[in-house]
Formats: sequence, C-alpha cells, structure tokens
Amino acid sequence: MPEVSDAFGVVIACCSVDAHYAAGCVASVRFFMPEVPVCILYDGEDVPVYFRDDEGLHLLTRDNVQSQALRERSFGPGVTKMVALFESPFETFLYLDADTTVCGDLREIADFQDYDLIVDRRGWADDDAINSWFFDPVAVSRYFPGFDWAGHRADYFCTGTFFARRNALRMERYLELLDFVDAHPNVFKFWEMGLLNYMIFEAQDQNRCRVFGVPYQFVTRDHPAPVLEKIFKTCLRQEPIEGSPSVFHYPVTKPHLGQNGSYTLPMSYYRREFWRRRISPAFLCEAWLMWEDVRFFHLREMRHRVIMSLRAIYIKSGLRGLVKRA
Repeated sequence: MPEVSDAFGVVIACCSVDAHYAAGCVASVRFFMPEVPVCILYDGEDVPVYFRDDEGLHLLTRDNVQSQALRERSFGPGVTKMVALFESPFETFLYLDADTTVCGDLREIADFQDYDLIVDRRGWADDDAINSWFFDPVAVSRYFPGFDWAGHRADYFCTGTFFARRNALRMERYLELLDFVDAHPNVFKFWEMGLLNYMIFEAQDQNRCRVFGVPYQFVTRDHPAPVLEKIFKTCLRQEPIEGSPSVFHYPVTKPHLGQNGSYTLPMSYYRREFWRRRISPAFLCEAWLMWEDVRFFHLREMRHRVIMSLRAIYIKSGLRGLVKRA
C-alpha cells in the first residue's frame, strides 16, 4: 500500500477513455478544496503524462497496489474503484468517478467521527428499480437469505461517489463476492453498483461499519438544468446555496463540449481550468479539448448520431419517396 500521507483526501478512478474527464474532476476539487490531496486511481499502464508530471497528485496503479488479489481481480470497468476501499493512500477519503465535478467543499459532510461510510441518499426504490439498477431481489433472497434487502429500499445509491474509511469493508468478503459474481454473473447489476451497495448494507446490518446517507449527488440528467446552473454559478462565487456542497455526475450522458442532453457546463469549465495553465493561447486550449472529445467520443453516442444523420440524408434526398413509389 502507498504510504499514508494525509488523513483525508480525494480518490478519482479513471482509465484512458475517461482520463480527460478526470482532469476536469481534479480541477474542480482543487477549486473548492485546494489544500486537500488528490489521488488518481488509474486502470491501465498508459498513465497520461499530465497526471504523471503533476507533483500534487498521488498515483495508484496496478504496479503499486500491494494486494496481489486486487492487482489481478480488481482493475477494469466498475471494479477499479473498489481498490480505494482497501488501498487508498488516505485513511479517510471522498471517492469520485471520473465523470463528476464537485460543487462546494465536501468536507462539510465528511463526518468520520461518527461514521465509516457516507453515501448519497435520494429516495425509495421499488422492486423494478432495484432489479434494474442494483440486483435481482429474488436471487439475492435465495443466495443471501440473511440479508434484508427490502429494508434498505431508501438506502441504495449511485456509486459514482461516496465517502469511506479505508478498510471499513472487509477485503475477504469482497473477494468472496467476486467469486460469487463469476459463478452467478446476472445477480448483481451495473458492474460494481449492486455489489457495492450489497457489501455496504450487509456490513451495516452486521454492525461491522457505521453508514450514513445524505443527499449530495446530482445525476445531472435527472434534474432541471436551471436548478443545477444556479447551484454551480452560486458556488463559483463562494456563496452558500441549498444543494451545496454536492457532486454533479454524468453517468450516461457524457459531458463533452457539444453535449446538449444535460447540464454539462461544470465539466467543460473545469476541463478548461485544468488545461489553461498548461496550454496557451486560449484557442489552442479549446482545440485540445475538442480533440480529446473527438478522440474519446463514446461509441453509443456516435452510433446514434450516425443513424440520425443517415436518416436525415435519406429524407432530404428524396429516397423515401422513390422507395414508396417503387
């Protein structure tokens, strides 16, 4: 495990395809919590030079993770973040997915005096929502009969962000559950989301950790843009506002510069902040951001846009009428 250098820090997980978003996330943390250390938890051997050369960043990769089991089994989509639970360089930390930005000083809700894990809490989930986002309730009842999954309907959360004390959860249990996932791949949903929720609330029920839920994460596509804009711009002025401190999260609609599907201004703003001290003049910085977006454009969005473009060409070209007449 890397040497513990600070009691509290921020851990951001990323890989090559979302490192450009992680840069924006880093800049947002430094804006609101400039003295808090940041660790990049990177999946891959190609750590970007802008992270390697940043003396203010800790780097946690497969090469310096102490546990052989984590090196071999906990790098990849979703599970990379789980490494932080056991080998974070900070005793307590805020975890963030790459596609997030912070809005305000999140230390205000990091109550590690009374709790070991602080998670986002937004509301009540019915069976369909649990089955879609977290796990198959029928299968969980069968394989884990001691777990009161229905008793946590108001607790399940999107795992793009959480606060944790290192080793608040047991690595042995995590590895057991990875074995279970290998044998039963359809029980837990969305990579680690169902698995991590299960681990947390199982441990809480067994009195192995203290968990607190507080609403602080905005999945941006689920909230009106004017509400998010007001929070973001008020926070930039360092003024208090309801809804802050918070984390803006873009788990589905990715926040590239041309995205209109959700309120993406915070990510674009902080990506520019990250690069404006590294690239000048400003138009070259903007060109670099655009190149990153083109290079890492998400295939799903690209496929959708190609289909829509072909459809428009088909309609405008008159081919539709020709097909009908034929």
